[in-house]
Amino acid sequence: MIWYKFHIGDYLTHTVHLSDAEDLAYRRLMDLYYMSEKAIPLDTESVARKIRLDLDITESVLGEFFEHTENGYYNHRCHVEIAKYQHQVANNRQLGKRGGRPLKTESVSDSSSQRFWLMNVSGAGSNPETHCSEAFKRVTAAFILSAKGSSA
Repeated sequence: MIWYKFHIGDYLTHTVHLSDAEDLAYRRLMDLYYMSEKAIPLDTESVARKIRLDLDITESVLGEFFEHTENGYYNHRCHVEIAKYQHQVANNRQLGKRGGRPLKTESVSDSSSQRFWLMNVSGAGSNPETHCSEAFKRVTAAFILSAKGSSA
């Protein structure tokens, strides 16, 4: 993973008791977990070196926030977030094979309210075709449609 969602409230709730070094160790261990997309290796000396912190601090944090298994140190929250990410990647891959995102069923129509709004922006009574660029009209139409959707 190249990024992950960081839930500040959850993190602070569970780590408020940690020292600065332990807090740093936990963040770096999570980064290592997400980067490798698998459990933290059992070789704690190597792990401590990778996260650039003392062995005792690393082992303390691993013992508190990670489950020791035969495959490494497992963290349930990290595992769930990685599974969500991998599902999204697989979904995006399938969409890409089909030519990208599916087409929206609702097309942008040139309703009278949109024409009225464009005319008022471009100048009273003037032709909006001559005063508005195509990009501006597309953005404006999308904004109007999204506003209609949120008010319904």
